Amino acid sequence: MLGQIFNAKELTQKLKATVQRTGKLGFTAETLVALNIRQGTHIRIAEDTESKRVLWLGVLQEAAENAFPVNKAGDYYYVNTTKLFEKIGIDFKKKNCMYDMERAAEYDEAIGGECYKMQLRSTDRKPQTDTAPESED
Repeated sequence: MLGQIFNAKELTQKLKATVQRTGKLGFTAETLVALNIRQGTHIRIAEDTESKRVLWLGVLQEAAENAFPVNKAGDYYYVNTTKLFEKIGIDFKKKNCMYDMERAAEYDEAIGGECYKMQLRSTDRKPQTDTAPESED
């Protein structure tokens, strides 16, 4: 007997957000589409009560109290979260910080929009090299 047919698109999506060296939270193109993030969208972020490596992200389609506006620069969408990540101790200057995201519909009402669990992954950043040509004095 044939059972449920699995949704390949749903099961192969890799939703991710990256904390830039500046502290801004950026989204992959696939994540922008899946979360319907565009100019005018707002983001709420909540801490997890059990793990410092987990945050909860709410996608709101209009402005709301305690929500970050989504900004756009060219084709890049980001949230200015520098102070937030400094406050919670995310070392985005020395670490590559990425969040793997998964839908958490059971928390939609609490966060006031579509809710996603964000699980932190981090690695050491490679030191920046000075690429400017040396001047002759």
